Amino acid sequence: MPKFRLIESAIFRRTLGIAALFIAANLLLFGFIYWQTAVFETRRIMAFLERQVPVLAKGSSEQIRQNMERRLYNDVHRLTVSGLFEENGDYLAGDLKHIPSLLPADGSARRIDSYELADNSTAAESAIFVARAMPDGRILVIGRNVQELANLQEAVGEALKLGVVPTAILAIAVGAFLSLRMNSRLTRAQSVLSDFQKGKLHRRLELTRARDDFDRLAEAVNVMLDDLEHAINELHHVGNNIAHDLRTPLSRVRGHLERLQHLLTGQQTPLELLDRAVLGLDQTFALTTALLRIAQIETGRARASFSSVDLGAVMRDAVELYEPLAEAKGVALDIDLAERNVVEGDRDLLLEAFANLVDNAIKFTPEGGRIRVAIENAAERPTIIVQDNGPGISQEQRAEVFKRFYRGAQSRHISGAGLGLPLVAAIVKLHGFSIDIADAKPGCIFRIKCFADNSRQRLTSSPTPHDIAQG
Repeated sequence: MPKFRLIESAIFRRTLGIAALFIAANLLLFGFIYWQTAVFETRRIMAFLERQVPVLAKGSSEQIRQNMERRLYNDVHRLTVSGLFEENGDYLAGDLKHIPSLLPADGSARRIDSYELADNSTAAESAIFVARAMPDGRILVIGRNVQELANLQEAVGEALKLGVVPTAILAIAVGAFLSLRMNSRLTRAQSVLSDFQKGKLHRRLELTRARDDFDRLAEAVNVMLDDLEHAINELHHVGNNIAHDLRTPLSRVRGHLERLQHLLTGQQTPLELLDRAVLGLDQTFALTTALLRIAQIETGRARASFSSVDLGAVMRDAVELYEPLAEAKGVALDIDLAERNVVEGDRDLLLEAFANLVDNAIKFTPEGGRIRVAIENAAERPTIIVQDNGPGISQEQRAEVFKRFYRGAQSRHISGAGLGLPLVAAIVKLHGFSIDIADAKPGCIFRIKCFADNSRQRLTSSPTPHDIAQG
């Protein structure tokens, strides 16, 4: 089964999206609350100072100076900073050393970001100031910092950390849990469908008590699998019954003809006719046997005998089997099978497929021609190569040759029933390999691409059993 990656889960990605929207919405909400509160608090302080400064400016400047020197002025009037200055701006009293340059003595509030204190230090915090001229010409400056806004900002940050962040983490954790749970169900469903494809037609998707959308989908798929199993079994039984029904009367006819052969020994003409009849029956036997073989392979029953198989050894056996035939026809066999390549499969079936390809190449290669049999490797994917320099197969015919009983115009004169390549395609499909045909100019190249790890195998370019059956 393919490796599960949490980030590829649609549920988890959707949860991340919702969590991101939740965080963004809360940031906007808290930002709006902070902004509105800051505006309200700033206006409140400005209004307080603008109301208070006219009242304070009516008093005696000397009394104000004395109160400032005793450090009582700010506490009594709820101020952060204050100062009393001459009309020309010279310092008289208070903890503010200079009148801020951007602060006119008109009784209007201004926000000042930094100001110098009487102890020659500079305050970096923002404050709201109001300056007002007194009756004697001196200037009174009062101010109040906006520490409440900083406190509010800290409170908003804490609310975000304590509320939004844990909630987002919880949402992501729940999304991950739901994704893993759904992946577990999907993995089991994929396993069932994979087993069904391999011939275990009894497998069905499991149902839970949740009765959710996935259960309803599983019910619909199970109904479809029931119908498929019924149709496959019916098709399999029909094909088997036809083949078996043919074998029995054909066996009887062949037996009678053999007895007749013995009786007519020495009579050349009747014996020649009988020989032809027996040969025709033998071809019929081969045909029905091939049909039964294809049916068995397509139902996936042959997977039970899978084991580790050395492709090179199997190819050598296939070549040795047909080497005498190639020599008799004057066809040279070039073999390149040095490297060991092991796959999981049925050795006998693979030998049958490779032997069919070699036999097919010998049939269509003219006398004095050459056939190349090799194994190539690319990214841990061994590829079987069977190449000849015969007439080749046209682009239009390459899909047709894998259909049952198909015989092209260039093969009409060659003996055969048109079941060799369909049998190869069925074996390739069973193993999860892929097969394709290319132009060798002249001749053609058959390539069977194999996987070293059968858990990743998929037939990518060869016809399906359904396609073969349609032939």
